[in-house]
Amino acid sequence: MKIARNQVLALLVILFSGICHATGNRHLVRLAVVIAPAESGFIHYLTNDFQKQTGYQLQVSSSTNPYQLAQAGKADIVISHFGKQQLPSFVLNGYGSWPKMVFATQSVLSSPASNPANVQPQNSMSDAMNRIAHQKQFYIDNELDEVSKLTELFWQQAGKPNKEGWFVHDGLKKRSPHN
Repeated sequence: MKIARNQVLALLVILFSGICHATGNRHLVRLAVVIAPAESGFIHYLTNDFQKQTGYQLQVSSSTNPYQLAQAGKADIVISHFGKQQLPSFVLNGYGSWPKMVFATQSVLSSPASNPANVQPQNSMSDAMNRIAHQKQFYIDNELDEVSKLTELFWQQAGKPNKEGWFVHDGLKKRSPHN
């Protein structure tokens, strides 16, 4: 994990070098990110090391549309998913350049060792969700916006099985230590 963190920090240092924005504070970098990296704690995890290594202060804003913050002059750099709907117009209207890969998120499906839904590694996520639903095993949605969107997509691909009795969506986001 330390190697990956250092690689991300190095790339962020390169991206941030030379940033000077309208506030005139050359030691402040305003970072707009999509919800998942902020809520997961990943950006917080990087912040102290970044500030120590660069001397820049990092001001982080998370949003479902970080490009809107940048267009309004409230962000110097944006971190989002490559497929974000607002990206092409942001770039084509001259607000920024095409993104560079900084990091990627991964989602996992975990189960008890007994594997009561009999989900196999070769199953697609929608097949796994279908098996979980039909076996009435619990599927707990962690309620991060980006993950919930994926969960919704997999549920639809699984044929929209009735969520009663197996799908748990009970306010976990509100209990997150990063909120």
